Amino acid sequence: MAQAKHQKDTTTDREGQINFRYDKDKKDRLYAKAKEEGLPVSQLLASWCDEYIGDKPKSKPEMEIKIAKIEEMVQIALKKLEFSEGKLSA
Repeated sequence: MAQAKHQKDTTTDREGQINFRYDKDKKDRLYAKAKEEGLPVSQLLASWCDEYIGDKPKSKPEMEIKIAKIEEMVQIALKKLEFSEGKLSA
């Protein structure tokens, strides 16, 4: 009899996977919002789990996201201002 080939488990003790069922509409909205905010869903979920088990102090992700968006908008505004000033002085 031929022996079945087994795939090598490439995960380490530090890695794991959690699967659960979630409403498809909510899942789609979660991924869309995360994409809009430039965050990987896996990073969000891992962060929330770490906070829950006490491995990470509770953060305010919504506030952090808003601050990051404001910082991005300020950088865009500064670039536009620099461009406008360059055109005016020419």
